[in-house]
Amino acid sequence: MSNGASDKDTRLKKLKTLAERGVEKGEREAATTLLNKLCVKYGITLEQIEGEDTRKMRWFRHKRGYPYVHLLGQVMYKVFGASERRSTYTHKFEGGRVRSEIGVECTAAEAIEIELDYEFYVNVWENEIKRLYDMFVQKNHILPA
Repeated sequence: MSNGASDKDTRLKKLKTLAERGVEKGEREAATTLLNKLCVKYGITLEQIEGEDTRKMRWFRHKRGYPYVHLLGQVMYKVFGASERRSTYTHKFEGGRVRSEIGVECTAAEAIEIELDYEFYVNVWENEIKRLYDMFVQKNHILPA
């Protein structure tokens, strides 16, 4: 197993441990909820997370727009490194809405790491954009007279 794969396994085991023995009740509940959500989403069990290394095509939804698709791609690059992976980009129409997804061949552990990292970085990105906007308005005195 490569060092990258063992890092992913370690992170997932930490999430599982946090769900089982977190310091605070809210912390345990949040970790359990997130872990269960990801297991249901990818159709896996906790045992499979610890032992599965089979790659199969998995699909990741992302928000629409330039920064989000590239952010998801960058997260995948972070998880996989420079290794070549087969990936696909698609738009699906569901209930009158367009869903944008990227599919990539990865293990269950890698899929969960991508999902967790993407959600984290989207939140950070959106907070930074709000801060940047506020600073821009202040710096350029775009305020009511």
